[in-house]
Amino acid sequence: MKKNIFILIASLMPFLVQAQTTTNYGQGSGTQGYYSSYFGYKAGQVNTGFYNTFIGSSSGYNNTTGNYNTFIGEKSGYKNTTGIFNNFIGRHSGYNNMTGNYNTFIGEKSGYKNTT
Repeated sequence: MKKNIFILIASLMPFLVQAQTTTNYGQGSGTQGYYSSYFGYKAGQVNTGFYNTFIGSSSGYNNTTGNYNTFIGEKSGYKNTTGIFNNFIGRHSGYNNMTGNYNTFIGEKSGYKNTT
């Protein structure tokens, strides 16, 4: 019995440790995902992806399973859902990007109409 409990605890340890790796600050900002940081009102609100950084009001707002993204600025990457390896810096940069991967947009509204 003790051996079974030890095996159960050992197998759950990675999940318990990962649950402690998200940092958030701001009303309604994300609390899920692994190794992610959210700073700002509703930043990363529904994110479950990993290794994301969203800084600014509603940045990464709709991101669900997108990974390895950095969005800095109000509503940057706002509609991104599953896009990966994106870097958007500036207010509304990459706003309509939903599934686009490996994009870099720098400046206000840069890449605003990009979707894929």
